[in-house]
Amino acid sequence: MMRNVGTVLVALLLCLSTAWARGPEKELQKQIFKAAHAGNLGLARQAVSQLAALDSEEAARVLLECAVKIDTLPDLQPSISIGVHAALGEGLKDIRNDEARTFLFEQLSSRKTDWRAKVLLVEVAESYDDPEADDAIVAALQEKKQHEKVLLELCRAAGRRQIMRAVNPLIDLVERYEKQRNDIWIEARLALTSATGLDLQTTEDWRRFWAEGTEDTFRPETGPGEVGSTVVGEDAPEFFGTEVLSKRLVIVLDMSGSMEAIDPSRGGPTTDGLPAGAGGSDRMRITRAKIEMVRLVESLSSDVQFTLIKYSTMVSVWNTELQRANAGNKKKAVAWTKAITHEGVTNTGDALEKAFNIEGDPNLFFLISDGSPTDESGMPLGSDKLDEIHDTVNTLNKFRKVRINTIGFPGANQGFMTRLAEDNDGEYYSLD
Repeated sequence: MMRNVGTVLVALLLCLSTAWARGPEKELQKQIFKAAHAGNLGLARQAVSQLAALDSEEAARVLLECAVKIDTLPDLQPSISIGVHAALGEGLKDIRNDEARTFLFEQLSSRKTDWRAKVLLVEVAESYDDPEADDAIVAALQEKKQHEKVLLELCRAAGRRQIMRAVNPLIDLVERYEKQRNDIWIEARLALTSATGLDLQTTEDWRRFWAEGTEDTFRPETGPGEVGSTVVGEDAPEFFGTEVLSKRLVIVLDMSGSMEAIDPSRGGPTTDGLPAGAGGSDRMRITRAKIEMVRLVESLSSDVQFTLIKYSTMVSVWNTELQRANAGNKKKAVAWTKAITHEGVTNTGDALEKAFNIEGDPNLFFLISDGSPTDESGMPLGSDKLDEIHDTVNTLNKFRKVRINTIGFPGANQGFMTRLAEDNDGEYYSLD
């Protein structure tokens, strides 16, 4: 009898020890989800830190799984979602274990890995000061069945890190998408320019330049993340002097009452003949914006898809789905733009949410404004409310990876506009 009891106890202890060996990661995963659902960001972050501190392959696996699943929790507050997701990303970046990192790198090329996990993994790999991270990015670029959003992020990472071994795979992408000249083709060209500081016009030019062995001797003139020259070619449309590097774009225009202001010219004569320093009808902000929007729409090629949004107190959308830039659609969009009038307050938050609801998977927004987001009474929002807009955008853009460029007339909230652009891989442009 005693022998049987002893046997049972030994077996139980073995089971418990095995469960403990496999259990800390899963137990911490439960704690993360439970804390997030309860709205306790601090407790969720603590569990994430404990999980990352295990520094094991299983910990890396669970961190990645949590990052994908966190948005599936019901009734999760946007600030909690973005906070936990950011903590999970930082946890993955803190992984030091060689086997764990190898596991993460392998997931970038695996066809079984969820594309959303891969989007995060590109960011994680880019944070590592590790030649193996470069190798992982290059290997993932060579994978033939990558999700489009993953490919776009891989191109951007290769360009920013100036990975010379990525040049050939990037040239392959340029060649593969030469006929479509789609967004992957654009990002691959941008990455080549960022990596090398050069802007060659054809695939043949790139292959001749990047002959066998060039990556071992070539040194770019630009630093990491810098762009040596323009890209895409002479046919790229422009908006307020900035190249529009997308085939699926949304223009979001502030049409609040302050857009009736007339800004003096600081350069040469205005188009209506007024001298520098004077203001004219074409210097009214809403007029300048409408002229640029019409010019842009009319210059779009037929392979571009677009829509327009105007906002003040209310938000109005020209079309809730991206439309081909054919002659008929461009005519309708131009008429819609010319009818825009200035009135009301600056409801920027709702306008951005509408932009993310556009069907057709846009990947570039331009936001044009001359002020700060306001409440219904017209009072500028405080920092807490502005943070809420940023949190909402970051949540909506977590996996979509829409690039957001912002354009500010005099009086624009440069801090808000700059942060919005920088958080979303875009740039802020200030107008006189």
